[in-house]
Formats: sequence, C-alpha cells, structure tokens
Amino acid sequence: MAEQPKVGADVLTKQVVYDGEGYTRQSIEGMLGEYQQKHTINLKKFEELSGAYSRLSTEMTQDIAENKSAFEYMSNILTLNEIGTNMKGLLYKLPLLRDVAPSRDLKELLGEKIEIAQRRVQEVGDYVDTLQTDIKNLQEDIVRLNKKMVAAAQNEEKAARYVLELEAYRGELEKKLASFADPKSLEAREMLAKISDVKRLIWEHGAKLRIYSNAEDRISAIINMNNNFLEIMSNLFSNMTTLYEAGNEVLNELHGNLAGLTSLSKAGELSIEMHKS
Repeated sequence: MAEQPKVGADVLTKQVVYDGEGYTRQSIEGMLGEYQQKHTINLKKFEELSGAYSRLSTEMTQDIAENKSAFEYMSNILTLNEIGTNMKGLLYKLPLLRDVAPSRDLKELLGEKIEIAQRRVQEVGDYVDTLQTDIKNLQEDIVRLNKKMVAAAQNEEKAARYVLELEAYRGELEKKLASFADPKSLEAREMLAKISDVKRLIWEHGAKLRIYSNAEDRISAIINMNNNFLEIMSNLFSNMTTLYEAGNEVLNELHGNLAGLTSLSKAGELSIEMHKS
C-alpha cells in the first residue's frame, strides 16, 4: 500500500510553479480551431498537388512509353540501319508532333520534344520543392507541439500531486475539528477557516489540473492530425520524386539523341565535302 504524503501547515504556503504556457478553456478551443482551419487549407492544397501529380503522371507515363519506341528508332538511325523507315517511325512517335510534315528538320522536332519534357520536369520539380518545404514546416510544428504536450503533462502531474497533499491535509484538519467538544469555540472556528482555505486551494489547483489535462489531450489530438497529414504528404513527395527522376532520365536520353543527330549530321556534311574535293 502506498504511503500517504506527510503534510503540515506549510502546504498552504507552498509555491507551485507551472512551467511553459498558461492555458484557459478559451485559448485551448482557439488553438484547436486554428489547427482545424489550417488542416482544411492543407487538405485543399494536398488535393491540388495530388491532382497535379495524377495529371503529370499520366502525361509523362505516355511520353515515356512513346520515348521507349522513339529511342529504338533513334538508335537504328544513329547506327545507319534502315534510316528511311526508322525516320518515319521516329516522327510518328514524337508526341504532339506526329502530324507535322516530315520535311521538317528532325533536330528541330527533337528539340521541341526536349522543350516539352523540360517544362514538365520543371513543373514536377517545383511541386517537389513545395512539398519538401511543407513537410519540413510540418515536422518542426510537430516537434514544437510535442514540447508543449510534455510541458502540459508535467504541469498536470504537479497539480495532481499538490491537490493530493491538500486533500490529505484537509482530512487531518477535519479529524481535529471533529475532536473539539465545542464546535463554536475559537479553536473550532479557526479550524473551519483553515479548512475553507484548503478547499479554496484544492479548487484552484484542481481547476489547473483539469485545464492542463484538457490541453494535453487536445495537443495530442492535433499532433495525431499532423502525423497523419505528414504521412500523406510524405507519400506524395515520394511519388513526385520518382516522377521527377523518371522525367530526368527521359530528358537525358533526349539530349543524348539530339547530340547523336548533331554528330551524324556533321559526319554527313564532312563526307559530302570530301566527295566534292
């Protein structure tokens, strides 16, 4: 059985210091309302980012599928394998440009494809940067809220311990009061006044106990909301990053093909010059 705390009259003058932020019911409800509003805004932003991911994923997946065939045609062209047939196939595989007249310069068509890919990769990169910043801010907010939650829990324990001490002291005083023969005597009146003072402190610090307990629970609920949203944002960030990396791989391939075409063109010009001389 736990030993009851030993208390005396000095419990009435004991200084109980509560660390961190002071709370009221109004400030707690205000904090919760503020975060609910913030999460509504964040969810709307997430819906926009998720929609952008779906759109870009569809566009870039289509590009990658077309590029896979286009790269095969390009490889055959650069190795001088059935140039005419592969040139027609490559022109058909260039997205958004397949209806362009085949008389246009292939390097110009490939350059336009690179420009489209660059715009999409840049757009994805901007979203990745936005998500990275939002996730960092959310993580920092969770750290700050955890500190506030711990401070509230510590204050709750301080208040609970003090209330228990006061309750124990009140019990001792009430036993002494009951032992007086005359309940109207000066000693009895003084004892009643002291018991009333103890009850006042129990009420005061009991209220703090309830406030800090409520604050701890509300902050914990906000942290849970933040952690859930952080998981959602982190998953989207991972998907966006994968899309960004895939887009860069395609872009590198396109730049390599353009460089190959340039080299092939220069080699052809040199061959013509040699035949003329």
